Amino acid sequence: METLQSLLSEENLKARNAHIKKAFMPYTAPIRVDGFEEQTAVILLNLTLLNAKCEDYLDPETAKQYLKHDDNICRSLNEISWFHTHNLKYPDCRVKDQKVLSLLPSQYANLVSNYASTIEFGWAHDSKEYKHCLWLLLSFIWQGEVTSLLNLIRENDPTWMPLLAKLGLTKKRASLFKKTLEETLSQSFFPDSVHSISKKLRFPWKGEELTITPVVNHGFQMALERYVRSPENRLSTARLLLPTPSAIGSLAGALGGNMRLLNYPLSVRPHSKRTLSSSREKTHRFFDDFAMVNKKTGDLLRRLSGESPLATPKKQMQVRRYQIRALRRQIGVWLMPLVEFRDHIEESGESFETEDALVSAFIFGGISELEALASGLNQQLQLTLQESKFGWRYAYHQKLMPLMKRQLRWILRRLIQSQDGTEATHDEQYIYLSRMRVFDASMMGSPYLAGSPSLTAIWGFMHAYQHRFRELLEPNQDCLFESFAIFFRTESQHYTAKLTELSKPLHKRKVSPIKRTTLRSEHVADLEFDMVIKVKSEARVSDYIQALKAALPINFAGGGLFPPELDISRDWLSSYPDRTSLLHRVSRLPSSGCWLIPAKENPQTLPELDDCLSSDHSQLPLHCGYAFLENPKVRFNSLTELHCYADNVIGLGKRLNPIEVRWSKQDNFFRLAFWTLTENDAAILIESVKED
Repeated sequence: METLQSLLSEENLKARNAHIKKAFMPYTAPIRVDGFEEQTAVILLNLTLLNAKCEDYLDPETAKQYLKHDDNICRSLNEISWFHTHNLKYPDCRVKDQKVLSLLPSQYANLVSNYASTIEFGWAHDSKEYKHCLWLLLSFIWQGEVTSLLNLIRENDPTWMPLLAKLGLTKKRASLFKKTLEETLSQSFFPDSVHSISKKLRFPWKGEELTITPVVNHGFQMALERYVRSPENRLSTARLLLPTPSAIGSLAGALGGNMRLLNYPLSVRPHSKRTLSSSREKTHRFFDDFAMVNKKTGDLLRRLSGESPLATPKKQMQVRRYQIRALRRQIGVWLMPLVEFRDHIEESGESFETEDALVSAFIFGGISELEALASGLNQQLQLTLQESKFGWRYAYHQKLMPLMKRQLRWILRRLIQSQDGTEATHDEQYIYLSRMRVFDASMMGSPYLAGSPSLTAIWGFMHAYQHRFRELLEPNQDCLFESFAIFFRTESQHYTAKLTELSKPLHKRKVSPIKRTTLRSEHVADLEFDMVIKVKSEARVSDYIQALKAALPINFAGGGLFPPELDISRDWLSSYPDRTSLLHRVSRLPSSGCWLIPAKENPQTLPELDDCLSSDHSQLPLHCGYAFLENPKVRFNSLTELHCYADNVIGLGKRLNPIEVRWSKQDNFFRLAFWTLTENDAAILIESVKED
């Protein structure tokens, strides 16, 4: 851990100032200052001054100048009232004269709210006052605890108060600061009305409707900024550039608006050179060779062969289970074109001839005879590895060859079992939306996360669809869209800046054009997806296909939604009366896409999240709901009678390849892939469906 003493040994003034300033910024881990309390107080006061007024952050005279001026003291006292735990002005600085101070821990423990247990206050108000809050808020480590001058003045600390008095903080002023801090920060505070710019989201809750305004947790934002700069970080991040950062808050101002986000895209962009036809042209084979010859698979084989063992046998055993599942998935993807070709021949009845005996046996042989092809397929797999610059050394490897053969046998047995039917269920119906296109969908599931749409946005689309469909039904008919499963075919992400609405006159006292007040940076994407909606209704959904098409919403996750082009698919909406017929459809989707399903893990800290994502690359963080910061109450300008400010909740999802749907047990897809809304006194969440 870095100490202030090590920084003070720097002789070059410019370099020392730069290192000192960085060490006390809110985005860096707090520095230990024991034994250098007086220098710390001087530095914090000098950081409040403009650089032109302070040439050396260790100069006590400039620090005294700040505390001498009544204007500086008054402005510092005024800004205490704008200290917060959750920033209402992020990311839109147009929210005015409001703050959230939530001092009680959330009733729903989650990754984000855990960082509120050790409260570090932030600030957000007028950008002109940005500097006057810094000397109170900037944190450091003293006597083994993270603290700040704000806390030390509140506690009237016997070590620090004389030092501040020496620098010019009189007893009267110190008493005034202590009183103001106690009155302002001793209890939670929420606005009496919802600002017109603040987000307002409507959800069903306890038989009525509730409006939620999500707010940004300053403690978690700061913890994320610090963690991604630490040496143990393996998280993937992206940047979000915010305009007028000093008007947004103390953290955004310190970073110059360059905020870090977790960045985990869906990664489902099909490659034109990895299709069955292109693979046959290049290699005359019927396999997706890229699945086995890429660097990622080469690294996986290296670890499975024992070349890069982990520190402990226990950890090695835990990771090996995941590695074997990952190898099985890659082998399944490698085999998928041949499986899809067999399906096509069976369904279309087309004739096909090939000189490859193995391919011919796989396509035209009986389903029960597939397991006998394991040895031939394993031989073909080794030939594929032999031609890879990443995997050639693992072809015919004595440890890996039997392991790969076992995985092939397992896959083939599952393909055989998948032909067995399941009992039809008469109380379930499903709507299937195929090849839906959405443009400029928001990929910022929450203020801390980019790469995938929010689960609440997907659920909101389904809920709006249900509402529009009900309006087309007879008054005595009812229909409930219970849950959804979603499959992403393609994804094309881009980072853009969107214009806000025209809202401010260019000149105040004369007729003038209206200007836009700010820009909004955002990660967006064009998507193509399939969606399965489980329906509960006494009527047959198949009788209302045209009504369902007419009721399709025009928005999805903030983007424009369109059905597929007519020359691609005319039957883009279909219904299924039971699981068996639906499973036949979903198991034959292209292997380049993925199902987004709930994961079993529930990390509570950033290191735990890092471990989960690093050990299983099929997992990704998702925005899955909101944890209440207060009990819902009546609030002016709410969409509904009750309103609540809430934390964003980050959970874990998993990308599931269609080949895994096919080889899993018949009911696994319906048990694992569906999401639904759950609500209680502490949170509204989109979670895995709990089947009886």
